[in-house]
Amino acid sequence: MLRSIADRLQLEGANPFRIRAYRKAAANIDRLKVPAARLDSQGRLREIPGIGRDLEQKIHELIKTGKIADEIEKNQDRPAPETVPFELPGLDPKLARLLHRRFRIETLHDLELLARSHLLRTLPGLGAQLERNIIDGLETRKKA
Repeated sequence: MLRSIADRLQLEGANPFRIRAYRKAAANIDRLKVPAARLDSQGRLREIPGIGRDLEQKIHELIKTGKIADEIEKNQDRPAPETVPFELPGLDPKLARLLHRRFRIETLHDLELLARSHLLRTLPGLGAQLERNIIDGLETRKKA
């Protein structure tokens, strides 16, 4: 859930420090040797590196209810952001959304056609290296 919130914040162009805080909290919770729920019941969530008062409250709410109400309320009127449902080198959620909006990329095949057509180079800040990374990533994925 914390990673999902971080992805949505990134797509919305939110403060990078806030995005990083959610990602760091998720990673540190993943590394715990005891369940986060146990730490929560003992009032020790803030002992986890990167978890301050705000994230402590959100994690507590998530453990108790299975959701984070204020995040749901903030986003209930917005459609879910479009993303290409896969990960490749150089393709982050923000770029995936841009490619979906600009070129209607929805499948691996669409993405491969786009990369091979050299149209990515028409977008500011993107170029041949990204095209090569995408093609290489797709070829590796096909072999696997």
